[in-house]
Amino acid sequence: RRRDRWPSRDEALASYRGKPLFGSWAAGVLEDYLLDGLVDGEDGVRLSCAPAWEAANFAAQRHDFWGAVRRAPAPVAVLGANHPSSTLFLDAPARLRRLGARVEIMDGASHLLPMEVPDAAAAFIAAD
Repeated sequence: RRRDRWPSRDEALASYRGKPLFGSWAAGVLEDYLLDGLVDGEDGVRLSCAPAWEAANFAAQRHDFWGAVRRAPAPVAVLGANHPSSTLFLDAPARLRRLGARVEIMDGASHLLPMEVPDAAAAFIAAD
């Protein structure tokens, strides 16, 4: 049901800016996201990743997060948000630590943390 076409890049940007989900993104991140996220066409712009393809990617993955952590070929580091939208529910941080992962929880961000506080996300990645 996700919209995938707009008459122009400016209209696409205005459409995204009007959605609460993108309201917490850092300045410039939405513009960067749409720079590669939109493809120019004869009748305007469209998403570079079709909504059906995106949905198929989520549906096709094996939903075996814990198995993937156990099989990881390198150390695992997890940056999570202390927000109800985060995927780190209940005892997940403790369980990750028991599996040897480095876990950092950040206040003031959602599961879209990399877009909300990109400098903090980059620093977390650079630390490993």
